[in-house]
Amino acid sequence: MSLRAIQRHAMVLSIAIALGSTTSRHAIVSAQASVQPFYLTQTSSGMNLTTGVFGPHRTKTIARRADGTTAVVDGFAAAIDQIRKVMSPNGDATTVWERPRLKTTWPAGDREARELGARLERSAADCRAANLAFDDHGQPSERFLRFETRNGQQVSVTEQRSGQFVLTSWKAPALACEELSYMAEETQSDGSVRRTLDSVTTFLQLGEPDPRLFDIGNMYAESKPSMGLASLGLSVTGGTLDPKERDALRREGEEMDRVYNVGTRPRQQ
Repeated sequence: MSLRAIQRHAMVLSIAIALGSTTSRHAIVSAQASVQPFYLTQTSSGMNLTTGVFGPHRTKTIARRADGTTAVVDGFAAAIDQIRKVMSPNGDATTVWERPRLKTTWPAGDREARELGARLERSAADCRAANLAFDDHGQPSERFLRFETRNGQQVSVTEQRSGQFVLTSWKAPALACEELSYMAEETQSDGSVRRTLDSVTTFLQLGEPDPRLFDIGNMYAESKPSMGLASLGLSVTGGTLDPKERDALRREGEEMDRVYNVGTRPRQQ
């Protein structure tokens, strides 16, 4: 979920992440013998659309248990303004909206949860996508550059290009190719390169994380995602959304509701 209207007021980005090597078409694929549990925190920075200043705007926590269940916590302001999504490799997923004390139980087979399950079961040694796309010259869209070490982990460094944009990623094979860092850059008309977005892991600890991160809000009221999104938007921005931003937030909520309603229709009959 992009939450662009909210991010605009939370040191927001001009996100121009675009996604085009010299390596073989067939990346080596390895099954994960066991799941490495961990806890990490990340800070994302971007270009403020109003001031043009590059700076931090968002925090993120990722926690994984040994059974593969993963919690992703996005923070846009105070801790109470967090969104926490708990996903299981079997496709189950729940989003917990902390401030309004709401939760959204997604239909079985949630896309992000399925992608998590696929990564945990089998991932390329260089962490490139299993279904690599190829450009008109037969080159993979995601190019492997090298291996290096970040946060005490060996990481695969990959690059994706599209027009004037370059996205570089640092992913850890031992952590089911979890992305520890990324950086988006744009080449300007004068040939200079401007960083538009980045994210870095500021803390990483191996081992079982705090079980409270995986609480799916049994005491919270079930709701459509648009309700949680609207509450978060008002909280983070102080109710100062302009009409265009409010409309964008509404449209995003409607799209999320369409996905959610696929799973709720049987219960509504």
